[in-house]
Amino acid sequence: MTRGFAYGRWFLAGLALALVAAVWVSGAVTPRLRVDRDGIPGTDVIRDAFGRPEALRLTVTRVVVNDGWLPLTVTGVAVPRDDAYELESAGAPGRLPETVGPGSSLTLEVTLSVVDCPAVAERGVTLVVEAETWLGPTEAELPAAPEERQRLPCG
Repeated sequence: MTRGFAYGRWFLAGLALALVAAVWVSGAVTPRLRVDRDGIPGTDVIRDAFGRPEALRLTVTRVVVNDGWLPLTVTGVAVPRDDAYELESAGAPGRLPETVGPGSSLTLEVTLSVVDCPAVAERGVTLVVEAETWLGPTEAELPAAPEERQRLPCG
């Protein structure tokens, strides 16, 4: 009888572990977003009052897919603080907050004023997606793909 009870504990422990893994993989704890494709970075030269180049304006576009089993609501898009650029605008053109179902995609766009172009070309731009899941607010980072960094005009 004691032996059967011990197997019951192992069974319950395995069941609990499977439940925790399923909740984690579902996207309920942290968003399971992946970059489907990076857009070609759009660039625009910012000039001073005398027409001299002052900075480079960079627009980064990424299509992200919800790989989780549950929908999530994207509430914001940001970039980590960096001395190489300054954030001008971020979001999904006119559509935040936006609920993204399982397997659905959302186009995100960030416009930056680039101060140190070689540094941005080396590191790329990481997008931080702020989202609401069933368990509350959370964030996910979407790093730049190597191909995106190679397409920058100063790389």
